[in-house]
Amino acid sequence: MQVTNEAPQYAGGFRPWQLALLLLLAVLGALAIGISLKVHPEIQSHVDVLNPRQPMNVLVGIQGSPERPVFIGLVAVVQPTTRTLTVVPVSGSIPVVADHQTEPLYEAVSGLPAKAATRLVSQATQIPIDHYFYITPKDLMLVLDALYYHSPGWPKTETPVVMLNILGYPSGRVAPRQQVAFIDHLVSQLPTISPIAAGSLLQIPKSSVTNLTSYQLFLLANYVRGDQLVPGNPQAYHHPVRRTHG
Repeated sequence: MQVTNEAPQYAGGFRPWQLALLLLLAVLGALAIGISLKVHPEIQSHVDVLNPRQPMNVLVGIQGSPERPVFIGLVAVVQPTTRTLTVVPVSGSIPVVADHQTEPLYEAVSGLPAKAATRLVSQATQIPIDHYFYITPKDLMLVLDALYYHSPGWPKTETPVVMLNILGYPSGRVAPRQQVAFIDHLVSQLPTISPIAAGSLLQIPKSSVTNLTSYQLFLLANYVRGDQLVPGNPQAYHHPVRRTHG
C-alpha cells in the first residue's frame, strides 16, 4: 500500500490552512463592517451642510463678466427634513451701490470673485446666504442646448432663446412663479437627455465656483433630489445677522 504525505482535507476539498485563512478573512470582514456602521453616522453628523435641524440657504447663480454682464440667480432654501425645496428668485435689476456708484445688481456682480458677489447679493436681497454655486453663461447654454436638441420629450417650441427669455437673461428680471415653474420642469427633464449629450455636461462642475466640497455637493444632491420646487417670498427669509460666505 502506497503511503502519501498529503495534508488531510475537509468537506469541500479545503485544506486546514485554507479554512484558517477563510476564517481570518471572515473575522476581518465582520470587524470592518462593524467599524463602518459605527463610524458612518458620525461622519455624516459632522457635515454641517446636511444638518437636518438647521436649514441652509444656497445661492445658485449664472454669473457673467464685466464685458458681458449677466446674473441669473436663485436662493434655494434647503430643509432636509421636508420634500419641498423653496426657491427664491433674485432679480438682477435691484439697484445696489458698488464702488461708490449705483448700478443694477447683475452689472455689479459680473466679474466679481464669488465670495464678494455672494456678499453683494445677500446685502441686496437681505437674505443670509450660507453657500454658493456659480456657473458661467456658457455652461447654461450647454444645458439648454442639450435639453432642446437631445431630450425627446422637450417641447420644440421652447428653443434655447425662448428659455433664456423665461429665465430673464441677462438680468434675471422675470415673474418668480414662471421662473420657478420653468426650473422645476428643466430639472425633471435632465434625466431624459441622451447619454452622449449628457457627457458634455460633465465639464460644468469643473468650471463652476462653489464653497461646497464635492462630497457635500453629492450628499446635498441626494437630499434635494425629487423635491417639489415652490417659489418663496424673499421677505420671509430676511435676517439682520450677517453671514460669512467663505
